Amino acid sequence: MATTIYTYLHNDDLNGSRIVSMDDCMCKLYDIRRDDSDFLECFKCDLQKPALYILLNKESRKAYVGETDDAMERIGQHAAAKQFWTEAMVFLGTNEDT
Repeated sequence: MATTIYTYLHNDDLNGSRIVSMDDCMCKLYDIRRDDSDFLECFKCDLQKPALYILLNKESRKAYVGETDDAMERIGQHAAAKQFWTEAMVFLGTNEDT
């Protein structure tokens, strides 16, 4: 059975922030570049929800995994306190039950 994967490229940038989702999947992935404040502003309402997230720095191979009741607020806190990361992968439920 085939699965369709949808990728929204913010500002049509292949290396920029994006949203990834699939049919019949319980969550969406918001892959956010640390310096992309425009993406955060555009999706502020979506990100003010509970989430599982991973802060990454692929070059140094470091990661931090966390969970929060408000992904937008938590990303802001980490931006001020943790300097190592360059990308945040935020997993949000697609409905109120997840």
